[in-house]
Amino acid sequence: WSDDSYGLIEVIKYPFGNAVTEDGTKQGTKVEGGSISNMTLNNNISDNKIMSGGCISLKYTQNYTIQNVSVKNVPFYGIGMQNGGFKNVTLNNVLLENINRDGVDLKDNGNISEGNQFNNITCRNVCRGNLDPNNDDKNEHNSMACIDLQGYGIQLNNIVVEGISNADAGAAIRIKQAGKEGKRGNSGRTAAINNVFVTTGVTIKHGIQVKAGNVSISNLKLRGMFEIGVSFEQENCSLINSFISNATIGVSIEDRSGTNDTEYP
Repeated sequence: WSDDSYGLIEVIKYPFGNAVTEDGTKQGTKVEGGSISNMTLNNNISDNKIMSGGCISLKYTQNYTIQNVSVKNVPFYGIGMQNGGFKNVTLNNVLLENINRDGVDLKDNGNISEGNQFNNITCRNVCRGNLDPNNDDKNEHNSMACIDLQGYGIQLNNIVVEGISNADAGAAIRIKQAGKEGKRGNSGRTAAINNVFVTTGVTIKHGIQVKAGNVSISNLKLRGMFEIGVSFEQENCSLINSFISNATIGVSIEDRSGTNDTEYP
């Protein structure tokens, strides 16, 4: 890749237009069905930059599967799902290793992303950030999460996050809130998170940060070092059958993200 490369694989159908705009009034051409499977993508990163884009970039994609895929050594997102319009996209048996930004990033536009599943995902040394000591943007680091998701009905099962080395990383897993005034799509409301193991090499802000309502977490083991193990920032969330160690605050319940689907930082 050159310094201005956006990614290696881009799933897109032309004419694309602007995909789904923030207010949902304009939509591009969606990709309906398909898969990426049984491959390893290795950039062999030699620089320490943070770059835009994703090694695998999906745009307005529905009924799509990414399975048995490894993404390694990239200076940007591992898998970027942006521009909204994602329905019934499944990631299964995916390894994300040595990623400078988020391992998986799903941003919704137009209030239409729903029903996406993330199964058997391993994030190893993700959210490395900008490793250049002469260009250290901590605000950029704080916004990162190894798995950062938005859209209704998300399901996460059998997730491992390990080896986080950037103390300024925001969270191992973040379920995002919605956009202001209907922009940026819907929140991760009704997400179900099951069987998650997180360990870290340094103290990070959150193990799991929940910025949407009606989110359930079960069978969670946090064995890293956290300022907050689990942060619930909206209503009607639950945590059962879980273990948290080495957290300054084990579980935080505080209305910091607003009580509806119209708040986004």
